[in-house]
Amino acid sequence: MAASIYEQYYRMDWGLPHYSPPLMAAIQDYRAQTTRLLEHQTHVQDIWSQDYQAHHPQ
Repeated sequence: MAASIYEQYYRMDWGLPHYSPPLMAAIQDYRAQTTRLLEHQTHVQDIWSQDYQAHHPQ
């Protein structure tokens, strides 16, 4: 819902919408969790790639 409100404000050139502090805290927490998840996935993929290359030399 926050994204659709933001898009509406953007299209109508009303400036940025004002969100409640709890919503902003939830958005920041979501972004932090998403960043940690992506960092973990990248780390796991790197480890798997190294392990695969070690066992399957070209």
